[in-house]
Amino acid sequence: MTSRLSLLRARLVRLGRMRSFARSVAAWSAVVTALLVAILALFAIDFVFRLELTERIVVQVLAVGGVVWWCWRFVAPLWRGRESLTQTAIVVERRQQIDGDLVAALEFESRQPGRRESAALANAVVDYVAAATPGLRVFEKTLPAGFAKRLGWLAVWAGVAFATVIAAPHHAAVFFERLCLDSKPYPTRTRNERVFVNQAVVFSSEPTGSSLADCTVAEGQPVKFVVRCTGGRADQGSVEIVSTNAEGSRSRLELKPVDATQRLTWLRDATARLNDALQAPTGELSSEWKSNVLPLLQCDAFQAAQQLAAAKQTSELRDIRESVHEAIRNWPLTSERSVILTAQLGRLNDNLQYRIHAGDAATEPAAVKVIPRPVVQLDLIPHEPAYTRGRSNAMSSAGSPVLAPEGSAVTARLTCRNKALTEVQFSLQQADAVERISFSPVDSQKREWSPPPEGVVIKQLAREVRYELQVRDVDGLGLETPIRGVLRMLPDKPASGSLAVIHKVVLPTATPSIHYRASDDYGIDNLTLVVDVERTRGDQPATEAVASEISPAVPAAPVPAPMLESHRFKILGPGNPALSDQLPLTGTYPLALAPLKLAKGDRIKLKLEVRDHRGKNEQQQSLGQQTTSDSLALEIADENGVLAAISEADKRSEQQLNEIIQRQLGSGEERP
Repeated sequence: MTSRLSLLRARLVRLGRMRSFARSVAAWSAVVTALLVAILALFAIDFVFRLELTERIVVQVLAVGGVVWWCWRFVAPLWRGRESLTQTAIVVERRQQIDGDLVAALEFESRQPGRRESAALANAVVDYVAAATPGLRVFEKTLPAGFAKRLGWLAVWAGVAFATVIAAPHHAAVFFERLCLDSKPYPTRTRNERVFVNQAVVFSSEPTGSSLADCTVAEGQPVKFVVRCTGGRADQGSVEIVSTNAEGSRSRLELKPVDATQRLTWLRDATARLNDALQAPTGELSSEWKSNVLPLLQCDAFQAAQQLAAAKQTSELRDIRESVHEAIRNWPLTSERSVILTAQLGRLNDNLQYRIHAGDAATEPAAVKVIPRPVVQLDLIPHEPAYTRGRSNAMSSAGSPVLAPEGSAVTARLTCRNKALTEVQFSLQQADAVERISFSPVDSQKREWSPPPEGVVIKQLAREVRYELQVRDVDGLGLETPIRGVLRMLPDKPASGSLAVIHKVVLPTATPSIHYRASDDYGIDNLTLVVDVERTRGDQPATEAVASEISPAVPAAPVPAPMLESHRFKILGPGNPALSDQLPLTGTYPLALAPLKLAKGDRIKLKLEVRDHRGKNEQQQSLGQQTTSDSLALEIADENGVLAAISEADKRSEQQLNEIIQRQLGSGEERP
């Protein structure tokens, strides 16, 4: 059976679908409007305040929360309800100012059996509405309330967003990257080209999208910030510093511009140092020398600075010098293009975060981490010769100058207490010569180093030696000041000897008692009495040397008359040294003159040869040094001459005794 209200029902169903679609459009327009407002607000806040990563995350979370609240409060009601056919009819009745005939007709037509309303009345209402349906304006004024307003706001905010993107496309692109938690900065009139912290490049504009990098600084070392920038307002800036210790103190360093004259002076100074290095003998470049030259190049000769950082030999400096010359030739143009800003922080002892503001440009925060320098202990251990052990004043305590006996061997051992090492540079300076000694790691952790194979740095100490030590650890750090010191030698002094006699005028057949005394630091190997005879007789050739009947004679050089001959008498022979606890060595040697066949008028000169004890070499030869005492002369005379000498000696003794008594009497009180 065909419904009399089928046309009305079809129109109402279509209207319901249209109203449902309009509600969806209104809901989505409200969502998009909320998102646009949130994004534009985020962009404005981020651009003005240059939010850090954590701050951006917090603001984005708040923005998402605001959009969710907006959707729950104003959008969700549009999605929650779906209009029934009766509700749609009621909407039409209200819009067309019709009484409840539409709803009544729909109800009467769909009445259920058993209902008690009048059938005639129901049919009349249905027929009336069916007849009036073709003339009803069902689709007039049927859009949801506020539909046009929501679309209008969407158009306004979409226009604002579009205009923002068109006006600042680069800023918009950076914002969306920062929205994805990237740290790329917004474009500014000031453009940072490079940022240095000490000698480390922490920022470079060449790789697009790069950000300020973290870096490390040695404990106690000053921190110097250098910024090379271009563009408007590039002549002013600051470094914002936040300490990461418990206090979290903040400070700000002013970045000061470096004038062009100073920058050119840096380049010329670097050129002079490169020339000096090229004139020196070819060798390895020291880290200390490179660290002094690099800051002079990094601002205006960056390519040369990179080459120098990688260079190892002085022969590589020629190309670097040419790069510096090229920068100097282009200097006026180079200085006009860029500005150099610097600031320095004192000795650094705590980690910190820093952020650089140059002109209207600001970097993201980065960290400076303090790393300890290597803590090393150098042990120089003297190994005394066997003959000095236990009898010298050698000293080798840590931190004190090394004092070792002459001839000692010295070994070295280096220990790093806090980290592994990668390089140990040890040098010895003797007179004008410098000797570099290579160290090798002893343990797997590379904390203990010594020279291979037995750790010897000096095989035999013969003079004072200066040494210098520098190390490089796994972090690329060295000692703040190289360890310098002196290996002092405790010299083995030559032995000393002396002779004495009571009477210096003797008979040719006498046996005078020769008193001798010999001393040394560590011992005496050999003690010999040398007797040189000067004869006044002319019955022997002047070039002949008379052999001693007591000991082998040493050949005498030909001399004119008086004739000379030499005799040697062993007092202490080799193989039985007198050591320091037996010294000084004293005694009396009875010198028999009869075998020498002396005559009146002859003269003999006595000398004492002393060889000290210094051990033996590999051929078992004595290493001792020989010294000779002052000579003592004896005159050969007859009995009268001896008596006259004794008498003269007695007179002199008596006179000296009288003088002593007179001096004593003269100094006393006057007697009555």
